[in-house]
Amino acid sequence: MNLASHETSAVNTPPQCPVCGSKEARRSFAKDGFRHYSCSECDLLFLFPVPSPEELDAYYVAGADDTRSSQCWEREDFDYRHYEPIWERALESIERSAGRGPLLDVGCGGGQFLAFARERGWSELVGVEPSPPAAAHARSRTGAEILETDFLSCNLEPERFSGVTMWNVIEHTPTPRLVLRQVRRMLGARGTFVADCPNRYGLTMRIIGKEAFVVMPPEHLAYFSHRSLRALLEPEGFQVSQMSCNTIYVNDWVRFLSKPKNERSARASHLNWYARLTSTEALLRMIDLVNVVLDKTRLGDQMLVVAEKR
Repeated sequence: MNLASHETSAVNTPPQCPVCGSKEARRSFAKDGFRHYSCSECDLLFLFPVPSPEELDAYYVAGADDTRSSQCWEREDFDYRHYEPIWERALESIERSAGRGPLLDVGCGGGQFLAFARERGWSELVGVEPSPPAAAHARSRTGAEILETDFLSCNLEPERFSGVTMWNVIEHTPTPRLVLRQVRRMLGARGTFVADCPNRYGLTMRIIGKEAFVVMPPEHLAYFSHRSLRALLEPEGFQVSQMSCNTIYVNDWVRFLSKPKNERSARASHLNWYARLTSTEALLRMIDLVNVVLDKTRLGDQMLVVAEKR
């Protein structure tokens, strides 16, 4: 990917916020040749200019195994133990609102969430995942229908789903409003949308800043706050019923403090620390208590939103 072209374009074109459309944004920082701006209107931190669709397609499809996101679909189900209570509550929110109907997971990665839903009795499961190796993992893990395509291009029946979920997806899309319109079209009456994404004001981004692993252009194109998530959802016909934050990014801190020599050793070190921190029920309960504090202080590195279709 030609990074120099992005630097040049950023100088000549005023940055426009992909959430609220404002051109009132201030320069924040640059990383790996990509400039980031903070929107004065809705508080979104975003990369500008965004790589072309062709560049992003090449990055995610042709180079899928080399992306930083690829570590997510390679993980086993037990590598998400700390997130299972959050997944459980998300499924309960959908069921309370719209019943245990068809469930669509957008950007399903290796299918860990879909496998979790199936274990809890959700039978009609669909995933969308453009990365071929990730989609293959998801099919073998879940037996669900996995569409190997971009979400905006997928041909699914409108108003079919009780719930649509996006786990660490919305920060990857260059057109979040179009994605939300597609989500709304897919949801049936009283359908529920659940998503999570990095918190731009979480502990890790506050302290480590642009050196945090989560700041990964051109994979992550935007970093939301509570304010910018509402600014995205409510104008597109969603009623926000829950917004919270949780989690400290162990991955980022392990990398920042240990300075591993290569990506393979970095991933191994992270999983080693994760296994230690989630090795007993007592430690998992401790993580739940920490998440309560992180939510109250809004310092959790991960934000979660639950919103119903109006």
